[in-house]
Amino acid sequence: MCNGFFRGSDPQVLTILLQKEEPISFFPIIDTGAHVTTLSYDIAKSAGIDLDSLDLVDLDGIGGKEPVHELKQKTIIGFIEDNMSQQKLFHREQLDVVYIFPKESAMSDSILGWDILERFELKFNKLNKEVDLVRLNVPPETLPPIDLTECM
Repeated sequence: MCNGFFRGSDPQVLTILLQKEEPISFFPIIDTGAHVTTLSYDIAKSAGIDLDSLDLVDLDGIGGKEPVHELKQKTIIGFIEDNMSQQKLFHREQLDVVYIFPKESAMSDSILGWDILERFELKFNKLNKEVDLVRLNVPPETLPPIDLTECM
């Protein structure tokens, strides 16, 4: 089970972007109303993604259309599973397309959408400020040989 938390009214979970040699940790909003996962401008820049080379497309949302950069490249994000043993487990989740908010966007947080969330059972306990993600059908793997100490 991957544990998250509430920051104000927003459920979040520690997420690791494995886009380049050094993993990048961030805390996206778990958005059950979003169809797709969208990275913030700052996370994309930290990952070295060249936004100028990407097409701008419109995503439909509750507030209307939002222009976003479209990265059509296999992208891996991961979640650390909490368990009672010393051994850490890791969920690698692949996305074939990732969207990125432009610098001028009002949205400064990354969002986990249904393209990832549909792979998990979600449990929200706002009173205790707890969020649990339990992976459906696919067990986590033993933590790969990457240094995640900075992420935790």
